[in-house]
Amino acid sequence: VLRGHDPYGPISVADGGPFRFTYPPAVLLLLAPFRVLFHDIRWGYVAAEVIALAAVRALVGHLQARPDGLPRWQEALILVPLALPRASQAFYVFSNHEWLLLALALGGLLLALDRRWLLAGILLGLGIAAKQYFIVFPVLFLLPTLRLRAVIAALGTAALVTLPFVVWGPAQFFERVFSNLNNAPNPDRVTIWAMLVQAGVPATRTLALLLALWGAATTVALAWLGRRGLEAQLLACGLALFAFTLGATLAAYNYYVYGLVFVTWGLVLSARPSAANPPRPAP
Repeated sequence: VLRGHDPYGPISVADGGPFRFTYPPAVLLLLAPFRVLFHDIRWGYVAAEVIALAAVRALVGHLQARPDGLPRWQEALILVPLALPRASQAFYVFSNHEWLLLALALGGLLLALDRRWLLAGILLGLGIAAKQYFIVFPVLFLLPTLRLRAVIAALGTAALVTLPFVVWGPAQFFERVFSNLNNAPNPDRVTIWAMLVQAGVPATRTLALLLALWGAATTVALAWLGRRGLEAQLLACGLALFAFTLGATLAAYNYYVYGLVFVTWGLVLSARPSAANPPRPAP
């Protein structure tokens, strides 16, 4: 991008091999300053880790100051690193920007709780324009917390970042960013489509579309059911990630790890002591 090349077009890297960038473009823009200043985008991952940890600390303080207290947030937030199965590789793997996404998600939630809707929307919009599944979490599951102006700002930011790359090369953009939709089922992946193919069911495009629609519809339904409270939101998010991944044509293992973490997080919070169910005294 910095050299004027379309990242979704045919590009060869230094070793002569092809370069395939399959993510939305915001991650390139967010990491570009680290490429210019430090000649290595991996420093951006390190910065994102620091920002994410600072946001977690601020988020805990904010939530503990609420009337309901949420006294077990500290225990639940310990689970956050488990949602990043490749975090230990963050300094070595080029395409790993989970920490960047986590920093955007935590920052957006913190700003939304502080009623700074425009800034919250901008951060969430950058997340939407950085990773395909970012729209599933946190955006869809933060809707009960977000104001309409934040949602509009998020969609506007995502469009502003993405449209120039679409105009630059529409065919290449859609082929790269949504290439997984055209992939044949991978027998090594845990998806309904792959299991049906292994059972002898023809892998038709209609079947793929029906499964994708099922996953999307389940995600929207769970997001609606989870609007009642934080615990329900987290549980619904984890279950939706399971459903969305099972209905996809390609599923990475870490998506299931994310789902498990959100479900566990929601269960931990729902088990916190309440006035109706006070903790039992120690023997």
